[in-house]
Amino acid sequence: MTSNLEKYKNDIDRLIDKGQKLLDALESGKDFADFRNQYEEWYSEALALIKIVLPDRVDDFKRYYDSKDADSIRNRISGTRRDPFYEIEYDVKLLFANQLGILKGARRRFESSLFDIKQVLQADLFDSELDAARELNEKGFARGAG
Repeated sequence: MTSNLEKYKNDIDRLIDKGQKLLDALESGKDFADFRNQYEEWYSEALALIKIVLPDRVDDFKRYYDSKDADSIRNRISGTRRDPFYEIEYDVKLLFANQLGILKGARRRFESSLFDIKQVLQADLFDSELDAARELNEKGFARGAG
């Protein structure tokens, strides 16, 4: 059985890999429309994970996407900000690289002694207890199953 900790690590690794590919595509000048489509999906997943693993950085992560200032990924990729002196892809690349950095920081937190694993271990314990109760119930030990 895969622990919740391992699931989070795998999700973060997958999102970091996808994010790095998106950043590489931006840097190489590939199709910007393709980045826009894939970025929205990446952002939604990454934000959900950041909320769980690194909640103190959620506001920063969201601010790069949508800010009252014109300098946000959302404004840039939607074409809201029109300025002949700025290169849209360059600005998006910088903002997105910052978001990717926050996600990489969340990954490093798993190896850090600062990581509070209490919630993850507690969730694993509850999962284990539920699995044990189901197994006991299936074997006819309804009283032991709760």
